[in-house]
Amino acid sequence: MNIMTSEERKSLGHQIKLMRKKKGITQRVLAETIGYKLNTVAKFEQGDRVPNLSALRQIAEALDCKIAHLVPAGVLDEEDKDNVSALGNPAARHYVEWLRYMGVSCATPSYEDVDLTRKWKAAVLITQDKATYNIEHQLEEIMVLSKEHFLLLARQLGSKQPG
Repeated sequence: MNIMTSEERKSLGHQIKLMRKKKGITQRVLAETIGYKLNTVAKFEQGDRVPNLSALRQIAEALDCKIAHLVPAGVLDEEDKDNVSALGNPAARHYVEWLRYMGVSCATPSYEDVDLTRKWKAAVLITQDKATYNIEHQLEEIMVLSKEHFLLLARQLGSKQPG
């Protein structure tokens, strides 16, 4: 991340506070959710302290927003932009958003693939019947199967239109 000016730090803090209030949670709840102390979250919001990229990712996930909604323009460098979205495929991001909308318990925690590329990746964790499944490597295949299933259902349940 590029070095932030005092104004940019305050802007970042203000955005975190706005998104937190929009979500209707307290600083304490945000701190507990992301695993930081209450005092640290308060300093983030005041612009006295800047969260690292990993913390920003956790904050954005906790507040149901994108890092881009929090960070002032021009602050992220090119490497950060590559790492911001661990789910690099836009279709996969939309699919996970749709799963959440449909009430599927779905989390996308980020991790650094230190053994291979040292790039940030996202696990895709689905929780059902008290069991959690990581579908990170099967997500593309699941999306293809979902599309095929959808088209089959559309043919079976839809009414054919002339034309």
